[in-house]
Amino acid sequence: MTGVEVKVQSLTVDQFGTPEEFRDYFKRTYGPTIAVYRFIDDDAERVAALGRGLADLARRFGLDNGSTTFEWEPAPDRRRTT
Repeated sequence: MTGVEVKVQSLTVDQFGTPEEFRDYFKRTYGPTIAVYRFIDDDAERVAALGRGLADLARRFGLDNGSTTFEWEPAPDRRRTT
């Protein structure tokens, strides 16, 4: 490929004050997370482990200080146009 320019994109996430707010948001609003919580609803240990895991994920990405910025480079479209 020639003439491809890739621009780094970024997204700042600052709507969660704590990792637990991140967890609660996804538990309440994100379909796949809601489905998993419903599936394991009768197992308190698994529910607690999922909650800890989501909060830990937020911490791993720096949301324990209330804000983080994610950066990525979009992959160029490699489809041929003729």
